[in-house]
Amino acid sequence: MARTAKQVMVENLLAQAEQAFRKGHLTDPAHNNAYDRFQSVLILDPANSEARAGLQAMVIQFAEGVRQALARSRTREARVLLREAEAYFPEHQLLADLRGEMKQMRRAMPADSTVRTATIKRAGKIDAIDEYPLSTAVLSGQRDSLLPLLATLAQRVAQTNESVMIYARTDAEGRWLYKQMKKAAQGYRIRGDIRLSKSPKIAILPPL
Repeated sequence: MARTAKQVMVENLLAQAEQAFRKGHLTDPAHNNAYDRFQSVLILDPANSEARAGLQAMVIQFAEGVRQALARSRTREARVLLREAEAYFPEHQLLADLRGEMKQMRRAMPADSTVRTATIKRAGKIDAIDEYPLSTAVLSGQRDSLLPLLATLAQRVAQTNESVMIYARTDAEGRWLYKQMKKAAQGYRIRGDIRLSKSPKIAILPPL
């Protein structure tokens, strides 16, 4: 079946967006960056799961930049990065959580104290730093659209030595998710486990 002109345009924009993302061109140069390309896809196809996953991966990249700046006690740099992220994703809960965490740190920590970069949340019997729910519809039909998100998480744990808990509906689904993260980590041995759950997600845990 021949592709329509719209489908061709969407595919081209997604390829450009992913290339810009890999190069780190998240929001610049103007009109030629990952954010603009993913948004252009959503104008043409508002339900496009690949574009939505790409934007989610961008938010995570911004959040990681903020956390790394905080870990180095570069609070001004962290604030600048967070303001930039909020300008593009003003309603995103992850950024709102980060903003709240930074306020708590300023109130609770002396200026020379070591900054804790994430609020610990309870995930079953395991303390999770962050959780990323995975759409069951996407996992069942278009799971390759999750690759940018999985790659971003894999690169994060490779830098931080955090571990992961993969919650999946089947063992095969869990192994697929782990395989994609392992591939994206480029030789780093991702530490973690797989658990069966009706609600798929990736939980980021403290280092083992």
